[in-house]
Amino acid sequence: MKDDNKYVFPCGDKFSAIDVGYCQGVKVATIANGSINWGNEKCANCKLANFREFYTGGETNLVCLAYSEEYLKNKDKQVFMPDLIAADYTIELILLHEDFKAVIYVSGATLGAGLLDLIDEASLEDYFTDAYDENTGTYFIWMTDSNGMVQFVEFESISEIAHSIVSVRLIRLESC
Repeated sequence: MKDDNKYVFPCGDKFSAIDVGYCQGVKVATIANGSINWGNEKCANCKLANFREFYTGGETNLVCLAYSEEYLKNKDKQVFMPDLIAADYTIELILLHEDFKAVIYVSGATLGAGLLDLIDEASLEDYFTDAYDENTGTYFIWMTDSNGMVQFVEFESISEIAHSIVSVRLIRLESC
């Protein structure tokens, strides 16, 4: 997992944060007694915002979803199936677990392996070494719910992570 990432709001504003996945919800307003109290007037007039309402701590909040630059750069790339060659690659993995989603980009060298070999359990162990906690023997992965709230989701094994993968796309392949 990277230390930080740039996140982009629909209006184009950016912020840096610890990389917790493909998007983060940032509180922009509180709703009370039918009125909205904006933290930033620019947000009040935004026509592009991707707002979500959620209730927490006795109040209703409005969040705007900001997406990682990496996700925005890769989300619409074509899926392609290359010939088996030794090349550097980047794969997009989408994981779903209950109400949480993660979009994770992993890179490496194919050494002539096919796409399915790059997402077998041994490869997944390599991709998720930073998420492994030796004390508990579990994996903790940052995931985002539909409101943009981010939290660690615990996986008991690589097999459980593998079962949560709903999409794999090869998004970059460059000859070594």
